[in-house]
Amino acid sequence: MNQLSSSDFRSHHPLIRDLLRSLPRIASTDANILIQGESGTGKEMLARYIHRLSPRASKPLLAINCSAIPEALLESEFFGHRKGAFTGAVCDHKGIFESVRGGTVFLDEIGDMPFHLQSKLLRVIQERSVRPIGSPFEHKVDFTIIAATHKNLKTEIKNAKFREDLYYRLNVIPISLPPLRQRRDDIPDLIEGFTKKFSKKYALTEDLSFSENAVIELKSHSWPGNIRELENFIERTIVFNLNKTKIEKGDLPSFEEREDFQQFNYFRNFPTLSDLEENYIRYVLASVNLHQGRAAEILGISRRTISRLLNQKSHEL
Repeated sequence: MNQLSSSDFRSHHPLIRDLLRSLPRIASTDANILIQGESGTGKEMLARYIHRLSPRASKPLLAINCSAIPEALLESEFFGHRKGAFTGAVCDHKGIFESVRGGTVFLDEIGDMPFHLQSKLLRVIQERSVRPIGSPFEHKVDFTIIAATHKNLKTEIKNAKFREDLYYRLNVIPISLPPLRQRRDDIPDLIEGFTKKFSKKYALTEDLSFSENAVIELKSHSWPGNIRELENFIERTIVFNLNKTKIEKGDLPSFEEREDFQQFNYFRNFPTLSDLEENYIRYVLASVNLHQGRAAEILGISRRTISRLLNQKSHEL
């Protein structure tokens, strides 16, 4: 995991500056935290920073994205299961609350959690115990929760898509991250940071910078994808101008072509089928917290095949 510090959240926005001053006090408690903000505003990075400030920093931080895992597998990822609990349950599996062992559970996109699982999550939070699928016994668990969502949960409650009692359990410490269009003065610092990051990634030997006109142009954009979109755009710009030391306004790619940049940029390098296969396997593994059994179900292959493919690739390097 990258080492995070307050410099990762440097900002001219008064809301974020106030937040940074209060984070050590917030992190010192076990109070549940709910981070709300548009996609790409840095919710997970902030959650990891809070964990590093907390007394639980020496314990794991385990993240689960409620919108990225198939609903059929989500209950098992949350609460675990016992061997034989359902078709394909060939061994015991600890859910995230058992696996965290005194650390922090980060529930990303909690607003997308299926309604029927929300009552079970509420019970785990209240009782600090979990009963895996197929087990008659409950196990005591020790954790703190940081949840995040881009949705307005009060609206979701009105539409009967989110439990009000769960909302109040999670929203003990509310944190709201403003979108990038409301903090345009932060854009130059973000550009500088991303430029250093990608200059290192692409092994640029000379210092690279963006001209004043280029920065002004970037500050004028609305950035609906927020910091994540800006980061992708800076990488795209650098990739298209690897032979330059200063990026001018005219060197900037079209904003209209920003969608799906990461995938587009990856395909521009014409990866082999073997590379595509490996990267997709790693993507699925990351989505299920490296649980090879769950990944095998999603991929439609055996755990042995996953291990064989990844081991084969590592030997080729």
